[in-house]
Amino acid sequence: ELGQRLRPVIIEALHLFKDNGHLKIRDDQGGPLTFVIEDKERPDLAYYRNNIVHFFIKDAVLATAVAASGSDDADSYETIERSALMGHCRVLSEILKYEFAFASTASFDEAFEQSMQTFFDMGWLKHSSERQVVRPETPAAGAEFLRALLLPSIESYWLTAWCVEDLLKKPMDKKEYVRHCFKRGRQMYLKDDLIYYESLSKPTFQTALTMLIQQGIVELNDDDHLHISETCLAQRGWRTIADSLASLKLTSF
Repeated sequence: ELGQRLRPVIIEALHLFKDNGHLKIRDDQGGPLTFVIEDKERPDLAYYRNNIVHFFIKDAVLATAVAASGSDDADSYETIERSALMGHCRVLSEILKYEFAFASTASFDEAFEQSMQTFFDMGWLKHSSERQVVRPETPAAGAEFLRALLLPSIESYWLTAWCVEDLLKKPMDKKEYVRHCFKRGRQMYLKDDLIYYESLSKPTFQTALTMLIQQGIVELNDDDHLHISETCLAQRGWRTIADSLASLKLTSF
């Protein structure tokens, strides 16, 4: 079994993190070991995660899309429309392309089909019809692992988009806006409105802001201050992105 073969490697990694002060291991008198990670250590651990995400990015995008594509109808809850699944993947790939290195050797459609085949091979999805697939009742641990790789970044991007509305109250330059996102995020985390402490990442806020500028949500005026574009202001486009990301970060498989 893969889990047993990886056990020595995982144990060694945990002890290395312990020796570096990133986590604490508690032994409750012969009971199961308990691993404790303090909030202040989570950004350092996220560094290791971010170094491997690129290897799993297209499958992680699909795992995230699967979690967000189920129907609310109890009779068809496990059935997913391929078009909806592809739509979620396309939106998420477009949003995160400034954050992660997607392979340039395959088109979006090719990458999507490759990931779908991986999920079929692993039993994480099953064929239903030409237009539909079925996900299992119980979340697949492998798919959940892949989805978890993206959730802190999705939350960072959601927060960056959510804060756009604050530009209506006060003009800010890029650095000030990133600091503002961090401050608002910290307040929200203390109120349990954010899930991941490591989502309070200034570099990620900067990349998310680049995405918002490239998508025409915000613009820089002549004195390098950010403002909401006229088109976005009329359509409240930042809400569309924020709502899309909220559905991806909050939905459970």
